[in-house]
Amino acid sequence: MIKESIKKKYTCPHCFTKFTKQQALFRCQSIPEICDYEDDAIYTHHHPVSTIEKQGRLIESQSQDFLKKFNEADGQKCDLCAHVTEQRACPTCHHNLDKGFFQTHYIHVGVIGAMTSQLSHFVVMAKQSFSENLAHNLGLIIHPSSDKSLEIKFERLEKSRSPLNKFSPTMDYFSFVFHGVDGDSNKDDFNLYDAFLYFLPIPTLPLKYNAFEDLMKLVHESTTSKKRTVSKPFAIAYHSFEKLASLLPDSNTLLRQTDYVGGYNAKDNLQISGEMMAYTGAWYGANTLHFIKRHLPNHQFFTFSLTYPNDQIASNGAGWKVADALVWLLYQNKIVK
Repeated sequence: MIKESIKKKYTCPHCFTKFTKQQALFRCQSIPEICDYEDDAIYTHHHPVSTIEKQGRLIESQSQDFLKKFNEADGQKCDLCAHVTEQRACPTCHHNLDKGFFQTHYIHVGVIGAMTSQLSHFVVMAKQSFSENLAHNLGLIIHPSSDKSLEIKFERLEKSRSPLNKFSPTMDYFSFVFHGVDGDSNKDDFNLYDAFLYFLPIPTLPLKYNAFEDLMKLVHESTTSKKRTVSKPFAIAYHSFEKLASLLPDSNTLLRQTDYVGGYNAKDNLQISGEMMAYTGAWYGANTLHFIKRHLPNHQFFTFSLTYPNDQIASNGAGWKVADALVWLLYQNKIVK
């Protein structure tokens, strides 16, 4: 078991490099008065917009000590100040790794069609949606994280034997990590991602351009298969739902929040997807639907709003159907049932 664990490779959520646990570096966490902070040219190269100038020194894993305590403690002594640190860092980009990194299953989501500020706002609102009852209804709990973090971390729950609690934590961790895909960076290889989110607005008629043309070009340039297909889950999510809401009858499924009590709601999500697919065909034509069916075989349509005017939703700031696409991605990854 130990040999198998040592050989296991993990993926850095920042540079996508694969490495074993032993190859991961340690970073000294002593205060600079005790252990001098150092310039890290590699970190600066990979994170040019970062304002961090100096950080704790990096230390390689000492193999013999590492093997002895692989399943016990993850600490490593700094070779300069002897402080024991548990902070790990990627051996390639030197970005610090979150606590629990090696126990977490990461779902890397390539996000297309969203500005960085829009993506940050979406992630914040999605966290809020899950923090209400949604995560618990799906058998999960959401772990707190910074509003600036493009990550949503969950822990799976299991039915508890205690009569006081229906569910108890399992230390089985899953995390969405969102990456902007813009067609101009080295992170545009679709093979890097486990799932995709394509954001586009509810269009204003008459159409001035086909919003799917940029996606068609990106799929062609960023896939390596001969058929140019993306087999991984691909959520097509229309934002600004408020533009469509006023045109719908009161009984329409889109005008009520999706009910996830008891788990994933396949019936409602398929109904929502079918309706948004019909709108897509009406707005963008049969050729666009043909492209989606042929090149994105594992797709589903969604719609949401960060500002939809509903008193109940406005009171908790969770938006409208913001988490639906993410719940589907959890379902596709067999994290929820």
